[in-house]
Amino acid sequence: MSPRPTWHEPLSRRTNGLAEEGTHSMKWLAATSAAVVTLILLSVFFGTTEPSATLLAAQAAPPDAVAADPARYSVLYENDVAQMIRVKYQAGARSVMHSHPAGCAIFYKDAALKVTSSTGEVRTRHYRAGDVSCGDGNSHITENVGPDTEFVQVHLKNRKTFDHLQTGRSLVYPARLKAPDPIDADPAHYFVQFENDVVRLARIKVPGGVKTPMHAHLAYCIVEIRDMETGVKAGDSSCGNAMAHESPNNAKSVNEAITIEFKNRDSFKP
Repeated sequence: MSPRPTWHEPLSRRTNGLAEEGTHSMKWLAATSAAVVTLILLSVFFGTTEPSATLLAAQAAPPDAVAADPARYSVLYENDVAQMIRVKYQAGARSVMHSHPAGCAIFYKDAALKVTSSTGEVRTRHYRAGDVSCGDGNSHITENVGPDTEFVQVHLKNRKTFDHLQTGRSLVYPARLKAPDPIDADPAHYFVQFENDVVRLARIKVPGGVKTPMHAHLAYCIVEIRDMETGVKAGDSSCGNAMAHESPNNAKSVNEAITIEFKNRDSFKP
């Protein structure tokens, strides 16, 4: 499978039943409308001359995905800069309006998702297992118009823009690790897909029977993309501290995974 990086607006949630969904949406709209009216009245009373600023301040963001729908969005791992979140959507599921910070999505199952932005723009996006996408923070509603699906999202805490900048430079590793960056040590099997000043997402794709040379990783998380006869399952994930290792693929099938490395970090947790 060849990598197919895309740019993605992160995803969403659904409540139990359309009636409950409508109630939550109306409550959020009512609260926002009330805030708008209150701030407009205050601006009139105090003589504020910037109504556009007043309106923008009143448009409070809806709740984040984890708070809005813990049944579908569950935190797998977390540190001071990021959350790794498992997302599960049944066929036909539709969320209420909610928000995400800047982040990425790692798909290990096919997905077809209809996304309605906070401005009313509607787009249907199709993903294949192995797709990776990163984007800025946003608010939206998502409807799963395909089969049951799952994926992992990376939320970058308190960050509005992803600011993708693929430098092509090696990372700086702790002095205790006497091994090169995997991008330098084994460019045939490791390559960067997205990067900013905080994280680097790289794809690992190692054929069966191949052993990668000794290389290092900074503090990291990893998401497996394929089922393997060794017992590895698509969607398996873990996080850990900086380390150096060789990585033999003792299976007959290709081992494919996405690593999220945290720049300038020895420990996953501070």
